[in-house]
Amino acid sequence: MWQTEVASDEYEHRLKRFRKERPREVVSALGNLNSFLLALNAGTLPQNVRKGFVHPEPGGVLAITEKGAGKNAIPIRLYVYPDGGARKLYLITLGDKKSQKVDIGFCKLTLKKIFSEGRNPDVQEEGIR
Repeated sequence: MWQTEVASDEYEHRLKRFRKERPREVVSALGNLNSFLLALNAGTLPQNVRKGFVHPEPGGVLAITEKGAGKNAIPIRLYVYPDGGARKLYLITLGDKKSQKVDIGFCKLTLKKIFSEGRNPDVQEEGIR
């Protein structure tokens, strides 16, 4: 069974802010996160989950979007990292199109911090330097 783990204080901070500013987008993104977890728990490998709301980012990070939030929804991304060996899905941060570049950099730094005690074979080296 896959477990979620909050990987940064930034995740909690932004989730609180986005719930106020973009509530229906957050509800949709969290619902999509739940669908993603259901697929993982059904035995699908993270890279094989074929849902329109999951987008690969550098270094093995995945962005889960607000797809399904309805008309005129503002695009947001919930950044996660699936660690298949530990069956953990790290919740890293949330962002929008404006913060996308910074958010991906933050994800890289967060993953470096999480796995600094020893190389995790599931961490993809590309983009996490």
